[in-house]
This record gives sequence, C-alpha cells and structure tokens, in this order.
Amino acid sequence: MKKILVAIFFFPLIVAAQEMHFKIEQTCTASKVTLDFRCNQDSQEFTIIRTGKQYFGVNSSDKTKYRLTVIESDSYITVLKNPVAFSGVSQIHLFQLDGTFYWTEVAYSEILRERELTIRSGRRIK
Repeated sequence: MKKILVAIFFFPLIVAAQEMHFKIEQTCTASKVTLDFRCNQDSQEFTIIRTGKQYFGVNSSDKTKYRLTVIESDSYITVLKNPVAFSGVSQIHLFQLDGTFYWTEVAYSEILRERELTIRSGRRIK
C-alpha cells in the first residue's frame, strides 16, 4: 500500500515537467553610452525546464540546473529572471502565442568602466 501512495504522490510532478528548447537567431549588443546596436546572426541553443510554476535553466556545458525566478506570467508572456555573476540583470521574455523570446542583459563592468546592453532573440524549437 505504501508503494502505491508514493507513486500517486510523485506522479503529478512527472506529468507537470516540460522541457523547452530554444534557438537564439540574432544577438544585438550596444555598449558605452549610445544605443548603437551591432547585430549578428546566431545559432546557439538553450533549454528551460518548467515544473509546475517553477522554471529552471540548464547549463549547456555540464547540464546542471539553476532556478529562474518568475517575474511576471500570464497567458501571453512569461518573464524570468536569470541569475548572473556580474553587476547587472538578465531576463528572458517568453511569448506563448508564437513561441518567440527576447533575452535581455544589462551590465556594468568596473574594469572596463563601461555598460553593455545585449538582446538575444529567437524561437522555441521544441
């Protein structure tokens, strides 16, 4: 009887997990004090796992998972805060209706004494 209860308890967690794969198609960067963006085609991919109302990013090199904080979520858009090790912020904006995203990062480098703004865009591939 205990084995059945354990299986029933964990079953909803398994069903609710969703692995989403995204492809970055373009990366645009502006630095210093202007918004003079330089854009390049890109082809990197990344993965986000959704388990219930929680989101996790997956490190592409070693497959470790890290928590993404939900900033906003409704039927049209989900905005996630990506943890960073620099002075700044990183947010991923997922659009549910068409499967596209924007990944924005704003940072300041004390060493370079510069700020930088990066916007990556692309689409969900599965």
